[in-house]
Amino acid sequence: MFGIMPGETELSNLALEQLLEIQMTLFDGLGLSYRVLDMPPIELGNPAYRKFDIEAVLPGKSNEKADEVKIDHADAESNPPDHFYGEISSCSSCTDYQSRRLNIKDSDTGQFCHTVNGTACAVPRMIMALCEQYQTLDGSILIPEKLQKYMRNETAIKPKDKKLHPSYRYIVSPKKILDKLKARNVKCKLNAAQGKKLQSRTSSQQ
Repeated sequence: MFGIMPGETELSNLALEQLLEIQMTLFDGLGLSYRVLDMPPIELGNPAYRKFDIEAVLPGKSNEKADEVKIDHADAESNPPDHFYGEISSCSSCTDYQSRRLNIKDSDTGQFCHTVNGTACAVPRMIMALCEQYQTLDGSILIPEKLQKYMRNETAIKPKDKKLHPSYRYIVSPKKILDKLKARNVKCKLNAAQGKKLQSRTSSQQ
C-alpha cells in the first residue's frame, strides 16, 4: 500500500494510522494473535519518520532459543516472550524524504508531499503464522472461516497417512537406453574392425 499526502505531518500521521488500521483489520479477520510495535527512532532507517511493526505469535521461533532461555510454557500461552514473535507486516511514514528525491510537490502550495506506505500482509509469513497458531495436536491445521471458501469449503488441512504416500522408483528413459545400446554397438563394431586388422597384420608377417 502506498499513499501521497499534502506536506503536513498531521495529515501524513492520520494516513499512517489508517494504513495500520487496515492491516490490523486483515489479521483480526483471520483470528491471528499479534502485537503492534511503535518503533523507536533508533530502529528506523533513513527514510522513515515513524514506523509501526506488526508481529504475530510464532511458537516455532522459540526453538532457536530453547537451549538459551528457560521457557515457562504455562505463562507463554497468555504472555508470550519476545522471541515467540515474528514480523508479518509494517507501515511507515517517510514525510518528504522520498518526495524530495522524486520531486513530488503539491500543485496548490508548492510544498513537497509526504509519502506513507504499508506491507498490508507478507503472505509467506502470514501463512507461517496461520499454520503455527491453528495447528492441532493431531497435526492438522484449522482453516479460518474467512479462508474456507478459498479452500473448497474445507475446515481443516489434515496430514496424509504415511502409508498412502507414493513410493518413487527411478526408471531410465527408453531414449537413454537406446543411446547406450547404439554406443555399445559402435564400440563392438570398432573392436571387431580392430580385431580383423590385427589378424591381417599377423598373417602378412607370417
